[in-house]
Amino acid sequence: MIQNIENGFKTHPMYRDYDISTYVTDIQSGCIAMDIEKNGVVKKKFLFMPNEEGVIFNIAIYGQSLDHECQTIRNSRLCFGLPVEDVSIDNGGMSRYIDVYIGDYSHLI
Repeated sequence: MIQNIENGFKTHPMYRDYDISTYVTDIQSGCIAMDIEKNGVVKKKFLFMPNEEGVIFNIAIYGQSLDHECQTIRNSRLCFGLPVEDVSIDNGGMSRYIDVYIGDYSHLI
């Protein structure tokens, strides 16, 4: 799933001048990060958190234009084509981020 999301960014004309990389941030939890960089500066970061079965249940989105992006997700009820159960902006961490809870998408696999 995450590989498909990464490929989508890499093939989208808007991200032609960006570097996109994915990597494991925590082996125990299985958290995978995706950075979208331009000129060595991370413009957007996604953290994909799996549940015990390895299915994505939460996505944290860091970057610019969070209010607009959160509203877009709220209106569409989708994030990367996955159904969204809840979405909000979290101000409690070191930096603001969009907190997205993903619903059951087993029918999409």
